[in-house]
Amino acid sequence: MRNKLRATVALAASAAALLAGTAVLAAAPASAATTSTTQASYVSDTLKAGQSLKVGQYLRANGGKYVLRMDAQGYAELTRGPGYNATWTTPVSKPGAVLRLQTDGNLVLIYGRTTIWKLGTNAPNANLILHNDGVLSLYNAKGIAIWNHHMILGRMGQLEALRTDNVLISRNHVYSVKMQKTGDLQLLKNGKTILWHSNTAGHPGSYALVQGGDLGGFAVLSAGKQTLWSAKATPHDAVLTLSNTGALSLIWGRTTVWTAK
Repeated sequence: MRNKLRATVALAASAAALLAGTAVLAAAPASAATTSTTQASYVSDTLKAGQSLKVGQYLRANGGKYVLRMDAQGYAELTRGPGYNATWTTPVSKPGAVLRLQTDGNLVLIYGRTTIWKLGTNAPNANLILHNDGVLSLYNAKGIAIWNHHMILGRMGQLEALRTDNVLISRNHVYSVKMQKTGDLQLLKNGKTILWHSNTAGHPGSYALVQGGDLGGFAVLSAGKQTLWSAKATPHDAVLTLSNTGALSLIWGRTTVWTAK
């Protein structure tokens, strides 16, 4: 639970830029130093296709402030130097796991031969770059950013939260789900047109949570953890998905439990 809830803490400015269609989908830097991930604990500011981060290894922004480190507990953690709280982590972990950028462009967490988490970007010959402002971005072979750590691509699992500083976005980057600063959860097209909302404005600090166990479902909670709105509950561990057609759905197995209307 600790890792999943931490995975959504990030910088509000970049998330706002994403929905405005500006800063997020930018060109990659012209150059970035790289070294083999097997030579030293410090890799560089870039993880190239086919490279991995093992326990104790890390990326460091050229400015030196931000670090993406592979923790001994088995998750990748983005922090502003030692002693700072994480601004992003992988949503799952397992001691001994390795973070790998595959040649097909998928950023994955692997334990042995088992993939326990996959970003699902599918961009061959991609680069993962940690910038001086602390933004971790994945660029395709053309140098276009297709993901950064403020974005959750297409799917939220158990106990993942959506706060004002990040966004759930469809894989075609057309539709997004954003928690507004007012506390209203909104499904948007092209970052502007509201297709659905939770009608929970007036509660700053609220967040949306995919609940687990006996609380299975999807809900908007106040800063004090009071339920302001909830989708149809299910006793099972469902996931929240946002399709390329804009369908926001809670799914258990092959059964759609709830869809935003």
